[in-house]
Amino acid sequence: MSDMGVGVPDTTMWSPLRAAADGRDLVLTVDFGGARPEAGFAELTPLLPDDRAVLVTRPPDRVVDDAADAARQVDAWRDAVLASGARVCTVIGYCTGAAVAARLAQDLAAHGHPVGLVLVDPAVAGAGQLLAAHRDAVESLVAVLDRAPADAEATDPTPGPAPDLVELARGLAADYARTAGRVGRELDLDDELVADLVVRVRRYLSYLVVVALTAPPTPQDGPPTLTVLSAAHPPDAFPAVGGRQVRFDVPRADLLADAGVGRLLAEFVAGRPVTPAPAPGTPRR
Repeated sequence: MSDMGVGVPDTTMWSPLRAAADGRDLVLTVDFGGARPEAGFAELTPLLPDDRAVLVTRPPDRVVDDAADAARQVDAWRDAVLASGARVCTVIGYCTGAAVAARLAQDLAAHGHPVGLVLVDPAVAGAGQLLAAHRDAVESLVAVLDRAPADAEATDPTPGPAPDLVELARGLAADYARTAGRVGRELDLDDELVADLVVRVRRYLSYLVVVALTAPPTPQDGPPTLTVLSAAHPPDAFPAVGGRQVRFDVPRADLLADAGVGRLLAEFVAGRPVTPAPAPGTPRR
């Protein structure tokens, strides 16, 4: 168990964003925090009811092997919550984390949790997100140099019509590791710092593969659902899931820090009943 309090899932699967008074009533968030410049769940958390702990997914250190392995990772996130005995009131998925959030909410509802689902600018992940993540990471790395090493430019492989996301992620992770090593040697950076950068990028690519290989939900599958969209978010970025949909005249970069969005999500979270959690692993009949 983690040190956040009794009933909180192990932090090898979930990272704490905020503890609650007893640590037992949870809001689960699905995202890879800090990977983008826009506001994330760290900015949203203070706007949510303060009697609920808020956790965010911890991605695997390795790239999963295939869709079945991705499903096992999602199961591991779910099982860590079920084993803790904590009560889950809401699961919130941001961007490409939407499909995983929906799957977790559906599974937890089947185990008796009074869970609601919130999708924020939901999108389906694919090769484009992996390539962009790699490109941004390389460009950030070489930006600290007056000049980039000749072999450290952000050159992405061109995927075919249907690239294998696992192989693409592994190739991009290896390319970043080589680039980080070269930049580290040129700048005489500490080896441990370089290794930490490599692990973080690999985790982000791993997260993107897991969410990409998780099937989006269908409208009849899920618990009560709220979808929150930023001003320019395309309506066809994610399959329709039913429930209430609210669009805010707010740029995507500011969405999760917006006071109006915070009030809406706080009302949704507070409206989910909190009841004694079911026995771990016991499906609702």
